[in-house]
Amino acid sequence: MSFVILSILLSGQLSFGQQCLTGGSLFVNEFSGTNASGEPEWIEFVVVGDPANPTAPVNLEGWIIDDNNNPVSGVGTATGHLRLGSLFNAMIPGTIIVIYDGEVVPFAPWPDDGTPNADGVWVIPHNQSDILICQSNPSVIPPNPLYEPCTNYSYTAWASCMGLSNSGDGVQVRQPDATFYHGVYYGLAAGVFAPGETTGNLMVGNIQSSLDCGDWFDAGNYSDLTPTPGEPNSPLNEALINRIAAGTLDCDDIDVACTLFTCPVIDDIVFENDITGICVNTDFDITATGLGNMAETDNGEADFGVRFVYFTGIVPPADPYTGGTDITVVPFGALTGIHPDQTATASVSFPTAGEYNICVVLDPEFTQLTDCEPFACRPITVWEEPEAELSGTHDFCPGDCHQISVQISGGEAPYEVTLRIISFIFNIPITIPSYDLDDQMVICFDGSLPIPTYDIATNTLHIPTIFSGSASLIIDNVIDNHGCSTSVINPNNLTLNFF
Repeated sequence: MSFVILSILLSGQLSFGQQCLTGGSLFVNEFSGTNASGEPEWIEFVVVGDPANPTAPVNLEGWIIDDNNNPVSGVGTATGHLRLGSLFNAMIPGTIIVIYDGEVVPFAPWPDDGTPNADGVWVIPHNQSDILICQSNPSVIPPNPLYEPCTNYSYTAWASCMGLSNSGDGVQVRQPDATFYHGVYYGLAAGVFAPGETTGNLMVGNIQSSLDCGDWFDAGNYSDLTPTPGEPNSPLNEALINRIAAGTLDCDDIDVACTLFTCPVIDDIVFENDITGICVNTDFDITATGLGNMAETDNGEADFGVRFVYFTGIVPPADPYTGGTDITVVPFGALTGIHPDQTATASVSFPTAGEYNICVVLDPEFTQLTDCEPFACRPITVWEEPEAELSGTHDFCPGDCHQISVQISGGEAPYEVTLRIISFIFNIPITIPSYDLDDQMVICFDGSLPIPTYDIATNTLHIPTIFSGSASLIIDNVIDNHGCSTSVINPNNLTLNFF
């Protein structure tokens, strides 16, 4: 039995080239005609996206798959061809499609059928209802290599329309209007396979041949790799497919995609002293740790730094590369340590209280592969600071007592309040560790000592009766339960008159 593998890549491109058609296309990635026992002949395809929108779904309905269509060659010219049906009208770029002889039950290992299967690969027998079989065109009788009009769509065996001959044959892909796009062949003289087609018509020489990497219009990029139905043919072939799927393949320089890129690693982000919360307007250090493969010599592509970005809310973002607010960029040259454990540190503060997530991502972002987006995020609570005010006037005669009224808002109780009483003969700070707003300090003009004294047990400030004149009571500072200090104390002066 002949054994056939055909891979077609559906890819979106950013630049216009004959490989990247407006509206999208597919090309032959791999085929094999070896006589492997227990395997059906099969064809594997993947799709090239529209250059104007390279990651958008591609309509492949009506695309033609055929073997040799030149009746005068006398080799591999079975009448008929396959056409993709409406199931294929929205294919994602980079998807691998496997079409095989539906009359042969494959032996393991073989990819599961599915559109797609659990691995995201389309694996379909040729007798599936969404693959149309034309029995009439092109005819084995010379000279009829034409595809239109097809006068007989009905079921026929694979060998009768697509079987690959050991003596020489090939696989070709045509657009719905039968315009030739791409084909590979073996065992035939030049010009015999898909006659008249020069661009994309490749003599690959071997009955089993696979695209390794590079331009699929270059026969030199095909070789006899081990067949891998439903999987990339090699690590380089996977790199090519990944760029197709990401929409970043340059159709004018496809070979540039043939590099083995090792995605950088971002292991974690840590905060100074492992804090989980911080006061507003307070600087603290954030550090990205476990940075690996950041150098071009380690990843094969470029030198990468990192970018710190924050998002509002306690739930981490689904995609830290999108949205958010930039904090700063630490370029590659500013990273510390050595691979694979480099670090990057920055300082940040937040002017507004709330819940945030701080994330670290690659900089620059590696857009060539959608699955290379390492990041780390960690939540932080930013606490508001307390605000305070103190004002008014109290007149004292000896023996008088008055309760003051310190106003505090924001922050979290209990508060540590530092007051200061100032006159022309004394300037004394008074720190109250847990200030009770419902039981405020009392000032009494009854002190027997020559200087003011504070009794913490009764929360009373005693002013010596020998004093006469005016004094001011001000707030030096208010510190809340989170350690946040007030930066707003206004007004801040209680006038005390002693007679």
